[in-house]
Amino acid sequence: MKSIQNSLRRAGLFFAAAQTVLALHAQTNSLATGEAVIGVNYNSGQWTLNLRDTLGGVTYSPATNLLLWVEANAHSLVPTNAGWAFLGAAGTNVWIVPKTKTVNLLHLGFDTTKITNGLFTGNQVKLTLQSVSGPGDFSLYDTDANGNPIVLMNTRDGLSAADEVTLPTGTNQFFNWAFSAPGDYVLSFATSGTLAGGSGVSSGTVDFLFHVQDQVFYLTFQHMDFRADYEPDSDGTNRLNTLVRYNVSYQVDPNGYIVTTNKYLYIVGGSDARLTIPNNPYYTFLGQPGSPVWILPQTQIITLPYVGISTEEIPPGVFNGPLRFELVSVDGPGNFFAWANPGVGQPPIIKFICTNGVVSPDYNVMTPLTGSHEHYNWAFSTNGLYRVTFRYSGQLAADGTYITGRDVTWAFEILPLRPYEQWVSTNWLPATPSTIVGPAADPDADSIKNVLEYAFGNNPNVALQTNLPSCVIVSTNGTSYGALRYVQNSFATDLNFLPVGAGNLTSPAWLNLANLFSVVTNGGLQTVIMRDDLPLNTAANRFYKLNIQLNQ
Repeated sequence: MKSIQNSLRRAGLFFAAAQTVLALHAQTNSLATGEAVIGVNYNSGQWTLNLRDTLGGVTYSPATNLLLWVEANAHSLVPTNAGWAFLGAAGTNVWIVPKTKTVNLLHLGFDTTKITNGLFTGNQVKLTLQSVSGPGDFSLYDTDANGNPIVLMNTRDGLSAADEVTLPTGTNQFFNWAFSAPGDYVLSFATSGTLAGGSGVSSGTVDFLFHVQDQVFYLTFQHMDFRADYEPDSDGTNRLNTLVRYNVSYQVDPNGYIVTTNKYLYIVGGSDARLTIPNNPYYTFLGQPGSPVWILPQTQIITLPYVGISTEEIPPGVFNGPLRFELVSVDGPGNFFAWANPGVGQPPIIKFICTNGVVSPDYNVMTPLTGSHEHYNWAFSTNGLYRVTFRYSGQLAADGTYITGRDVTWAFEILPLRPYEQWVSTNWLPATPSTIVGPAADPDADSIKNVLEYAFGNNPNVALQTNLPSCVIVSTNGTSYGALRYVQNSFATDLNFLPVGAGNLTSPAWLNLANLFSVVTNGGLQTVIMRDDLPLNTAANRFYKLNIQLNQ
């Protein structure tokens, strides 16, 4: 590698990814799916604990070089059976990395295959949990033939010498890993064993890093309302909040609903939401007749969310007159509308219009009476991922004070999503603003914008410096050429990768690199090498650049 780098320097080769020079920093890698094992080994009087991505064939030592990512779909609820109480109260949240291989979840175990048979008494070693740092409790457990839990480690009752697992040497073993809350954890383990000669040996403490992703809910058919929530003991905008109240089933049940915040919720419009703007002058505000429009309707159908607003929880006499439910902003690929149909043949009562990201001052508010419950049509001019911000406000009856509530942003997935939008939905919670999830944002502060993280197949929430483009030298028919090597996310079908080359940077004439030297596919990533037209021995300097274009 050193000789190649020196040759590239002599040839003046240069690379800038999407007009940004990327400096290499310390790498932090993450793994959210596939299989990983904690490697336990004892050799020449020394213990070794590391972390190995078995599918990628990469060993991480120290183990803190790899962040183990527990996805949101690991979320479950603690069973009601008393045997599961070690996880928490029945019905409370738990995130479980399962013992059995599960699609889109990590499969995590221990590997003692490198320990020589007969080295330890009973051909076994012990691994002990030394400490846990994180927002919740951690448990490691197995299950018996009947599916009943066998608890091996559990921080809910404190840490002791009993928080250990016995590992047979020469095998791989997998267990269930459970976390009681989302967030970042550090698990610290140590190993010990009794050598065949009778002496005990133990290791130092080794840390392993976990991130547990928050749970996400998708409302695809439920009855749901944007509910006004009045909190008189709070201050400022916190006194008036917007929550969502939804029924678990399709049925409208005033007693069988759940109330939640915007943090974990997507409101999803499926294929049945797509309709056509009618050839009716009443509906010209939606656009051209015959154009598509996606509508979550005012009347309930079983395949789409039934969306309304509700002030039913506001006690009578708290506010003077009606509340105001205001449209603050819309961030998305198209326009947004809301209206009511009063009856057949009657013009719609238009409530909200936002076109080209600008909320109309004439159509930006609904005025529900306290104690009321109303439904509307909610429409989008194109499919995609939208973040729509609302707020409640009103005048208090007691002293005439006018209070303005919180601005609360809600995420709508109007299907189908574009590939970049799907990637955003996978990597961030629903209400995350575009300042974090936008293509030009860099939330992990690693100098790689989101669009490049997406292009190269990296995790945008971890400071990665992997899969970055580089200059290489290749040989064709005995002639050496400069070339650009880059990794391409196969699922990023809305990107154009445009490698170019030039002879100088003062007044460069960038020309496309059109000679495909090689493509190597590994899962969802392709490693591409595009070579120059000019041999190295015919050009004093060559400069290369990779332009990446997102088609939105």
